[in-house]
This record gives sequence, structure tokens and C-alpha cells, in this order.
Amino acid sequence: MPARYAVYYAPSAGDALHQAVTPLLGRDALGGLNVPQATPPGVDPVFWKAVTRVPAHYGLHATLKAPFELRHSGMDSQLLRSTGEVASRFLPFAIPSLSLAYLGKEEKGFYALVPSTKCSLLSFLERACVMDLDAFRAPLKTEDVARRGHLSLEERSNLYMWGYHRVLDSFQFHITLTDGIADAGLRALVGAGLRKDKPSMLLRYRLDKAYEYAAEHPDLLIVTSGGQGRDEWIPEGQAMRDYLIEKGLPADRVLAESKSTSTEENFAFSLDILKERGYSADTPIVYVSNAFHCYRAGRYAARAGFTTVAALPAHTPWRSVLPCYLREALALAYYWVFKTSTSGPMHAMVGLLDLNKRFFYK
Repeated sequence: MPARYAVYYAPSAGDALHQAVTPLLGRDALGGLNVPQATPPGVDPVFWKAVTRVPAHYGLHATLKAPFELRHSGMDSQLLRSTGEVASRFLPFAIPSLSLAYLGKEEKGFYALVPSTKCSLLSFLERACVMDLDAFRAPLKTEDVARRGHLSLEERSNLYMWGYHRVLDSFQFHITLTDGIADAGLRALVGAGLRKDKPSMLLRYRLDKAYEYAAEHPDLLIVTSGGQGRDEWIPEGQAMRDYLIEKGLPADRVLAESKSTSTEENFAFSLDILKERGYSADTPIVYVSNAFHCYRAGRYAARAGFTTVAALPAHTPWRSVLPCYLREALALAYYWVFKTSTSGPMHAMVGLLDLNKRFFYK
């Protein structure tokens, strides 16, 4: 079989992205070696191995020019020089923070890390790789075209013109994490945020658990914590307070913290509110979250200064288990490296986690 060539983005071995994601795939793309595969908490190892088979084969990468055969033999050294010339036209730039997304059709899409905001420089780089290196690409074989199946008119035009259907205006920078897998409800349950001004289903599970506990302990004060996302009509903390009051809790028992953008800030800002009410960091607290998030939440509670904390885990619907535990595994990997979610290297790194509450599960 003729050799094939491609242009990939791959983080360096010392990059936090490489260190966090490579164990999840079970293959070190830089060294070309298999590594012991880690499994996201709560996910069956056999299932995880099955749904990461193809990404594990290729290793951690994002495609800038899809694999192709050379038009003529002996062009490999010239291709390497031309690729270097393309790269030399770009100054180093930071990729925006990455967040987990479900790409493709619901019945056979896949999970991937994608930029949380648009990055024009990435698009320019991809265009340069696709167009400037295309002279080295051999024409597609009939079987290459046939295996793509149904494509839109634009995608089919791209396929014939550039050898791949998702290029140029159809390009989406992404790092594939799974094979094709039915959508587990990720798009309806991104984080624990709001749908306009109402709690999402995942957040309602937390609130219902908090209501039950508060009803059994009528002397407790409740703090709801969360800022306002770009697609939310009101701050999350306010929406949670409204929800609990509508269920029957007295308004004077529920305080809203509405400025935090991460789990770390949830606890720090909530402590500020409690101190204003005469409480201290030594006051015992119970925090409510989903089981997958409780460990990391507890660590951030301790970092905020709380000395006595207990977790009250809420139910996680089975449709959300895979995306939630996958995200949490990535967030934990980042926490173990940097011990933070809101400052310092988190903002400077070439993307691993989305910084806002859509990722960090309030």
C-alpha cells in the first residue's frame, strides 16, 4: 500500500493537553507507542476501549490537511520543505480554550474537543495547508470517493477539488476523542447551566436534592452559586434561588451568588457571602453536586478555605453519564497539573478546558 501523508496539529509531550488526553486514548502519537489506557470515572473500561478504537489508533491530533498519497514518488522531501515554508509564514499563536462537543449526526456522531470561540488564524492556517500543498496530492481513487457516502453539494465539490470534504468554509478544527456513537444528550445538557432562565435537567437534579435536604434541616441557610453565561437570560445563581423558592423554601433562607464562572469561584464567592452573614470558614457546609463532580468540588472547597465540608451527590441521568464523566476526567487532569480552574496557566495554555461554567459544572 502506498505511503500516505497528512498535516496534523499535535501538542508537545510536555503540554498539559498531551498529558491529559493521551492516557484517555491509550496511545502516544509523538512516540508512536501504546500506553496504558485510562478510563473516565464511572465509564465501563470495555465500553471505553471500544468507542476509542479509531482515535487510539491515530493518537492525539487535529487534522489540518487530510491524509493523501503523493502524486509522484520521491516527492516526500519536497513536500516536507513546502510544509515548512507554509508554517514559516505564521507566527506562533494560541488556540482558544477547548470544550467538549458532539459533532456529526445524532445517530453516528462523535465526541471531540473544539475551540470554544472562533479562531481566524486556525482557518487561515488550514487553508494554507489545504491549498498550497495540494500539488503534491494524487487524485482520489474511485473507492475513496465512494466510501464517503452521501455528501452535500459543497462537500462533494471539496472532495473532488481538495481530496477531502470538510475543508475551507466547511473546516472545523477538532481533536477526536471517540468513534461514532449515539448522542448521549450532551447538547441538551452542556454543563449544569440554564435554558434561557430555567435550570437545565442536570441542574434540576441538584436543586431537587438540595430542596429535600433543606426541607429535612429547616435551620440551614442555602447559597445558590453561578454567574450568567452568554446564552443565559439571568445569572445561574438567581435562577436556582427562584427554583427553590417556587418549590416552597422561604425566600430568606436562600441567598444567590451570581458572579462566579467556575467551581473554584463558586466556593470562594459563596464564602464571602457567608462571612457577610457572620459565618466563618470553619462553619460546616454541605455542597450539592452530581456524583461525578463531587471529588473536584470538594478539593476546591478546601482551597477556598472551608475546613469542614461534606458532599451530597445528586442523581446523574444515564443519558448524561458518558459526556459528564469524560469532561470531568479532563477537568481533573487539569486540576492535578495546575490546582486551579480560573487563573494563571489555565488562561495561557493552548486550550484544554472551557473556562466558563458550561464546562465546570456548577
